Amino acid sequence: MAKVRSLTENEVLKLKATALYVLNKCGKLDYFHLFKIIYFADKEHYAKYGRRIIHDTFCALENGPVPSLLYDAVKNIRANKRDTSKEIISD
Repeated sequence: MAKVRSLTENEVLKLKATALYVLNKCGKLDYFHLFKIIYFADKEHYAKYGRRIIHDTFCALENGPVPSLLYDAVKNIRANKRDTSKEIISD
């Protein structure tokens, strides 16, 4: 089984900055469209400059390519939102 390398702090910051840049330019997007835009931008950047914008591994899913670590982060955030909305606040 292949070992998945974790991102460095700088790579995480670059991934966040890239996602925020795309959201700022495009407005409200669902996360699959965000992932596709990042995928194609990363592909074009690699073809032109020989290096990638982000250092995440893209995986092919039914709805298109997704950066695996960013997708995991989105899933964790969504799960945490569901968990906290179900909590009962007691006095």
